[in-house]
Amino acid sequence: MPFLEYPAILERFNAERRSNVITVLKKNQHSEMSLSHEIRKYSQICKLLRQNYRDTKLALKELTYSGSFESEFLANVAIVRSEEQLVQSVIENVPTIVIVGQDYAAKLAMVNSLLGQAVLPVQLQESANGWRMLRIVYGMNRSFSLSTAENFEVVDPVLSRKNTKSLVPIDDLMLMSTTTDSAAGNAVLEISLSHELLMSGWRIIVSPSQHTSGLEPIYQKCLEGALPVFVCVLAGRMLSDEDLGLLAEQKAFAPTSPILYVCPDGDPPNASVSPDVVPNRISGQIFEQLVSGGFLSFPIDGRAEKYQEGFGSENELIYGALSLTTIASFARRVLLSRLLEAATNLYNIHERVLAQFTIFAFDIARDVLITPRRLSYVRTKELELYETMSAIANRKQEEIELIIQETVDSIKDSLLDEAESYKFHHVEIIESQDAVHNMKDLQSCMEEIRDLVLARINSAVAGKLIGSVNCLRESFVGTLCRCLESLELTNESSLPSAAHALKQIFNAAYQIQLNAATSSSVSHMFYEKLRTFVQSLRWSSSDKVDSSWKRTVALEMMTSLSSTKLAKNICSQFRERLRHAHELFLLSIRQLECKHADRLEKMEQKRLKVRRLHAPKVSKLALESASAKDLICHGMPKLGREIGRGQYGVVYACESWAGYAPCAVKSVVPPDDKHWNDLAMEFYYTRCIPPHPRIVPLYGSVIDYSYGDGGASMGPAVLFLMERLPRDLHAALKSGIPWGTRLQVAVDVIEGIRFLHSQGLVHRDIKLKNVLLDKSYRAKLSDLGFCKPEALLSGSIVGTPIHMAPEIFTGVKYDHCVDIYAFGILFWFLCSGSVKLPAVFEPSMSKDMLKTSVRKGIRPERLPYFDDECWNLMNACWSSDPYIRPLPGYIEPKLREIYQNFKRGCQAGNFVRETEVVIGSGGSPYVDLDILNRG
Repeated sequence: MPFLEYPAILERFNAERRSNVITVLKKNQHSEMSLSHEIRKYSQICKLLRQNYRDTKLALKELTYSGSFESEFLANVAIVRSEEQLVQSVIENVPTIVIVGQDYAAKLAMVNSLLGQAVLPVQLQESANGWRMLRIVYGMNRSFSLSTAENFEVVDPVLSRKNTKSLVPIDDLMLMSTTTDSAAGNAVLEISLSHELLMSGWRIIVSPSQHTSGLEPIYQKCLEGALPVFVCVLAGRMLSDEDLGLLAEQKAFAPTSPILYVCPDGDPPNASVSPDVVPNRISGQIFEQLVSGGFLSFPIDGRAEKYQEGFGSENELIYGALSLTTIASFARRVLLSRLLEAATNLYNIHERVLAQFTIFAFDIARDVLITPRRLSYVRTKELELYETMSAIANRKQEEIELIIQETVDSIKDSLLDEAESYKFHHVEIIESQDAVHNMKDLQSCMEEIRDLVLARINSAVAGKLIGSVNCLRESFVGTLCRCLESLELTNESSLPSAAHALKQIFNAAYQIQLNAATSSSVSHMFYEKLRTFVQSLRWSSSDKVDSSWKRTVALEMMTSLSSTKLAKNICSQFRERLRHAHELFLLSIRQLECKHADRLEKMEQKRLKVRRLHAPKVSKLALESASAKDLICHGMPKLGREIGRGQYGVVYACESWAGYAPCAVKSVVPPDDKHWNDLAMEFYYTRCIPPHPRIVPLYGSVIDYSYGDGGASMGPAVLFLMERLPRDLHAALKSGIPWGTRLQVAVDVIEGIRFLHSQGLVHRDIKLKNVLLDKSYRAKLSDLGFCKPEALLSGSIVGTPIHMAPEIFTGVKYDHCVDIYAFGILFWFLCSGSVKLPAVFEPSMSKDMLKTSVRKGIRPERLPYFDDECWNLMNACWSSDPYIRPLPGYIEPKLREIYQNFKRGCQAGNFVRETEVVIGSGGSPYVDLDILNRG
């Protein structure tokens, strides 16, 4: 950008900055900014953040030692090193004005200007070794001392005698090369003064002039234990190359720290000079150099965006002497920015932990719900599989007889040929004679031929069975096996495996063997045949066991086979193996159920501990950290007139806050920890809800620790700021609203409920006063004080009695269905057009009587003008069985259909008869609209 354009831009920038600073002053009601005021405000907020950080670390430590969470969960919620360092740098360090720059005398003059008195000499002689680092702190009496980095004081008798002088002696500022103490060469000169600025808690650090080893070690020494507010003194009317190099090194060392550049001697750009006239090149030279080098940033288009909030991270440049008002304005921006960073980090930690708690609770709730269903599914499907395969075994017997007969006929010739060429494995044959040694060997030869015949028949028959089983495998193995594997992921190796037993059911067909060893009936049958056959032979040592003999034996065996007995044997084996596998499966499932029952009970105890102990504690910390953020950014809201009062708090009007107007401020003073927990949960889950047109938005929260006696006995007040709407549904019904509007309100309410349920939340207090209406009579749900994730519901009795579902009174666990019940009651009021209680509940003079009536199944009566669609819908919503109540996804389209039918009736020329009816002695009017067709 040409230099000629800078004056006009700077003038616009300075004008906007002045305007925004005035706005900030008005917003915070400061008649005069002072550094003392800023340090007091910083100290108050810092104290809150420090306590919050300690409580956060303690809460996370309790999570670690509770033994309820896996290492992965603890790793996800742990405070990372960068977060810890950022928070500690704010809450544990002392706010310090760090004066840096190239000219040491100019820095000393800046200190005198800040303190308003001559403390340091400004006329310095040349020093070959450089100048010391200065630390100016508060002290009752003026004193000087040298201290090393390890905080060991360096005693100097000469220095002590000079303590009474008004100015610090130049010799004490100068680094001497011939010092007798090597430590004194790097020592810091600490000056104690009794000054209002220092008394408030500020420190002043003046950087040394030694730059031979770079700025980084110097800055590290200056920033030890300091929360810095950098002031860079630029001596002269323009910057040298060395000055620009040092500024670049400083920017690289602290890139995110804003710096206030002070130019005591330079001249600002002359904005009054015409752009056509070339200004003095010396005028505004430092300004141009800082902008060109990227050290000074301001909106080129003239908008000072960051000043809208009163603080930011931009650098500033001022000309002339530095006043307390100027440094106070800059220090305020820096301190608030750092406090906001710390509060934001703390809230991010709390939000991360609470999100993990919610996931943890949902995982347990899902596990508790799904595991019994999985076990039931596995039992059912395995029984179905067992019965199906048993039926196959019974049904296949006749088929197997035919298979055996067909197999024998089909393989007869090939089997005889195979028998002829068969070589015996366990009998020694006299090769020259093709004979055996004795009758026992001859019998062994016959048994081997028998096994050969049975093996071939077994193979053919088993193939048929396996084909049937493989068809079943395709139907059962997928979902059933995956379900079993998921259930047995944590199964102990000592317990029998249900998945293994299931595989044994499938393998039953493969394990059928037709041989003497596996079937006593087949063995007996063949031994009888062998005995008869052997007796018919007259054995001699000269008898040959040749191919002809083998063929004869094989043929005799095939001829003597009984297909009926073999089929019966095969089916008997199949059924026996199925039964054994089924019994093993049932044993495994029973043990698996016991194991999962114990596991789920322990998981439920963990969930209860999270809901009752850990989540409320972290929610309260999240409320505190977020309230600190809102206080830092937007300040304390200004309460107006009272616009409402409830059981747990008072609602005030607020003209504007954080850019929102108008607002409502709900002030609550929690009397005990339970109410604190409820408030904290309300804050967190309401704040986390995405924006939705049917939900009243929560803008923020502020904790007023000065309420009452300052929290000593009563406790602080929690202020929730939200959108302010003209009326609630209760007041609207009392004043009277038409039927079409009431239908639209019902649609809006169920839309809001449906949205909350989609976020996993349950409202638990749907009632007339918690439905707010805007100027167009569109409804929004408010007061999410009892709103919680469904997985964290405990079964506690909360809500308004007439709107409470009967399962709430039992004290057992309930779910989102309670909101549907409450909507059914609210829909009755909308259809009646009145706020008067149903007649069936009028005798119930107390809450306990009302609860008893609801538990007995008493519901509001049908009024004469209720149509069937509306009556049936509300009846379904307040059903005693929560599992048959309709879902919001069904109710909303149904209501829209009723509403559209009403609108079409009006548009089609039907005339509307309005009848004003007064119910009860209170004279509550409402409008009942009947749609009558002309025909």
